[in-house]
Amino acid sequence: MALPTVALIGRTNVGKSTLFNRLIEERKALTSSIAGTTRDRNIGVANWQGHFFNVVDTGGLDFEHISKSKLPKKLRKIKHVDPEDMIETNIVKQANMGIKQADVLILVVDGALGMTTEDRTVVNIARKSGKPTILVVNKVDKRLAEFDIWQFAKLGLGEPIAISAISGKGVGDMLDMVVSHLSAEKTKAPQDPDIEPTHIAIIGKPNVGKSSLLNSLLGEERVIVSSVAHTTRESHDVPFRYRDTDWLLIDTAGIRRQSHVSKGLEKAGVAASVATLRQSDIAILVLDISQPLATQDARLADMITKAGCGLIVVANKWDLIPDKTVTTQREFTTLFRRRWPALHWAPIIFVSAKTGQRVDHILDTALAVRTEQHRKIPATDLEKMLRGAIKHHLPGRAKGTANPHIYALNQVNTAPPRFELLIHPKAEVHFSYLRFLENNLRKYYGFAGTPIVLHQRIYKK
Repeated sequence: MALPTVALIGRTNVGKSTLFNRLIEERKALTSSIAGTTRDRNIGVANWQGHFFNVVDTGGLDFEHISKSKLPKKLRKIKHVDPEDMIETNIVKQANMGIKQADVLILVVDGALGMTTEDRTVVNIARKSGKPTILVVNKVDKRLAEFDIWQFAKLGLGEPIAISAISGKGVGDMLDMVVSHLSAEKTKAPQDPDIEPTHIAIIGKPNVGKSSLLNSLLGEERVIVSSVAHTTRESHDVPFRYRDTDWLLIDTAGIRRQSHVSKGLEKAGVAASVATLRQSDIAILVLDISQPLATQDARLADMITKAGCGLIVVANKWDLIPDKTVTTQREFTTLFRRRWPALHWAPIIFVSAKTGQRVDHILDTALAVRTEQHRKIPATDLEKMLRGAIKHHLPGRAKGTANPHIYALNQVNTAPPRFELLIHPKAEVHFSYLRFLENNLRKYYGFAGTPIVLHQRIYKK
């Protein structure tokens, strides 16, 4: 996080996100021909010949859609504002934040389209920042006449560098120029690069307050918040440190029922959200407590547990609940447990992302869940628990010719905790007995906030 920062800026549809993906060497940013695909700042780490630096992808500065009269300060004086216009305004605001935090700017223009008035406007913004700015002419996939490239020299940012973000042509020359503006001391490899931070994904339906929660946790306006459904189109990774632990907080696109997901950007964003779960250690399932519990919430919880993630349920919008009493939280918790008894192990936190109420409890709970995910039970303790469970309740038969005989219960892994039940080859233990053993594991050893994986294996002498 102490690395220098390079921000990609420019008008819409010049290929900033494609270049961002190439620089960080992964397909992290959503790319499409639709103007305004990128809304929030996307951050990744690039490595060029041993020099490391942060790369920030910013939203396109669309000056045709949003006029100077609608910049944030003016908007505060307008009573009725189109939510879509507010989103476009916040894209500009997020881009300005990226420029402010950058050490070097890469101003990207479209070589295939040629120079535009908007390019000149972005140049003026870059000049006012006082930051070193590298002019990059993208989409030079075919040989262009020298005049076509050098027309951009009129922008007054020095010699333009022709590249193709898709093929990688010219990107090496551009990176050489970038590194020349950065301190070699500051671009050294991060300490302990092999130590992975704990990944926390914020998951939920559209408009439950995921982005508001991310901003509240970080204490800054990191992503755009809007009443428009699917404002967040792609996952955003935010590294930070809390209580001497490195974390990666991931805001994801809202996931609707599959039949309601539209093709294009929403479908791609939902796919990225689902993929994020497979790479996450803990998931925060955000519910809108001001609305009834929905079947889609249960589907998301099921996706989380199948991915092996730890689970924290965050009941958001607590500030919207009228006539609260000392028993309101308990009543909701009881309703939640009755509706989804399989999630009895998941902690529930009642928060208001808008006011910040109890948001600080989330990270402390995440620390506790991480400890439970890595809990190891001594073999002697497992044997004692198993014998006590069998004495109290004999295992039922699922299929086979004999009554089940259990030889041992072993822990084979952590995060999530995985246990192996060694059984006689002629009979299989009924799934209800596996659930009984899981409940015993939780009763004696905790494992709050983490799924437990318990499977059977034939015992071989």
